Amino acid sequence: MRPSSSRWYYVGAAVCYIVLLWFVSGVSRTSGSVVFATGVFAFIVCLIAAVHCRRKPLFLLFFATMMAASIIAAVEATLRLAPEIVNGAVANHTFGGYHSMASGIYERDRRLGYALKPACSCKLFANGHWWHHETNAAGFRGEAVSRADAVFLGDSMVYGHGVDNHDTVASRFQSLSDRPVANLGQQGTCLIQMDMLLRRHGARLQPRVVFVCSHFNDIHEAAQWYPDEELSRYVAEAYEPLAHRHYWPKPAWRIDHHVWNDHLAPSLRFAGAIAGWRKALDEGVTLKSTRASVHLQRPFVPSNEMIDNPFAPWHTEAARTDRLGWQAHVRALANIQLQCREMSARLILFDLGYPEAFSKAVEEQALVLGATYSPAGRIALQHALRGEDIYLANDGHWSANGSRVIASELWRSLSK
Repeated sequence: MRPSSSRWYYVGAAVCYIVLLWFVSGVSRTSGSVVFATGVFAFIVCLIAAVHCRRKPLFLLFFATMMAASIIAAVEATLRLAPEIVNGAVANHTFGGYHSMASGIYERDRRLGYALKPACSCKLFANGHWWHHETNAAGFRGEAVSRADAVFLGDSMVYGHGVDNHDTVASRFQSLSDRPVANLGQQGTCLIQMDMLLRRHGARLQPRVVFVCSHFNDIHEAAQWYPDEELSRYVAEAYEPLAHRHYWPKPAWRIDHHVWNDHLAPSLRFAGAIAGWRKALDEGVTLKSTRASVHLQRPFVPSNEMIDNPFAPWHTEAARTDRLGWQAHVRALANIQLQCREMSARLILFDLGYPEAFSKAVEEQALVLGATYSPAGRIALQHALRGEDIYLANDGHWSANGSRVIASELWRSLSK
C-alpha cells in the first residue's frame, strides 16, 4: 500500500471507529466519557502498532467495537419498535426523561436544583402512560406568552405528568377562559421553587390571578432539594436557598459531566434499561407491575388510609424534617402572596383534596394569608370515589378528565 493510500486508510478507519465508539459509549449514562476515552486510548495504541506493521490488534479492536455497536443497535431498535417488552421500574427508566443528562428534560440550577430545559421536545413515559413533553423558549410547558392572565404554580400535578399539553390543568383552564396562561409547574418540586419561578417570570407575565397547587409531597421534597441550614435561612429571612450541591451545574473543567453527559452523549434507551434493571435488582423491585403500551388497570382511586392519613408537622413531637418542611411551605406561600400583592394579582390555593388533614391545613393557610381557597381537589376526589376517571391508572396524577374537573372548579373560584 502506497504511503498516501495508507494515510487515508487510517484516517477513514479512525473516523468510523470514533463514530462507533461514541455510539457504544451511550450504554452508560454516567460513565460514557470513560468508555469513550478508554476506547480512544486503545485505538491510539493499536494504531501505533499498525504503523509498525502489526495490524492485527487494530483489526480486532475495530471488529469488537463494530460487533458491540451492532448488538446495541439491535437492542435499541427493539426498545423503540416494541417498547412493551420492558415493564415496571425498568420501563420507567428506559423511556422516562426526568433527569439532567443528554436525553433528559432538566438542566441543573444552583437555586432550583433542576429547571426545565427551554425549547425541549420529546416523548416521555411513566407507569404505563406516554405523553409529549414540550417546553417553550422561556422553559415552561405550553405556548410562549409575553403576558399571562393566569399563572399556574405546582409540581407534577400542574405540570401535567402523564398527559399531553392540551390536557393539563392550565390548558384546560385556558380553553375555559379564552385568555393566555403560563404553566410554571414542574415535576418533583416544592413551593420553594415555585416562589423563585414566580419571582423570575412574574414581573414579565403580570398575571391577574395566580393558582397554586399545594401537594402533601412538598413537605418531604423540601429536604430532598435543600439542606436544613438553607431551609432554616429561607424560613427566617428573604432569601433564595441554594440546592444540595449535587444538583449544581458542573464546572467547565468537568468535561465528563459538563460537556459529555449533558450534551455530547448519545441518547440511548438501552442505557435507561440498564440503569432500570440495575436499580430494580438493587432494591428488589418486581418487574411486572405495569406495561408500556398494553392493558392498564382501572383508574387510580385514593384509599381510605390515604384520605385519612394524619398531618400535623407543626406539633413538637413531629420529625424535625417534617416541621422544617412545613415551615418552608408556609413561608413559600407567604412569599407568593406578597408577590401577588405587588403585581395586583389574586392568589387562589388548591390541593389534591387528600389527605383531608393536609387539605384542611392548606385551607387554613389561605385564610391566614387572605387568599382564596378552591375545593377543586376535594371535588375531583369525590368524582373519583363515585367511579369517574379522575386519576391515571397505576399512577395517581390527574387524567385528562381530572384536569377538566379541576380547571372547571378553578374557573368557578374566580367568581367567589
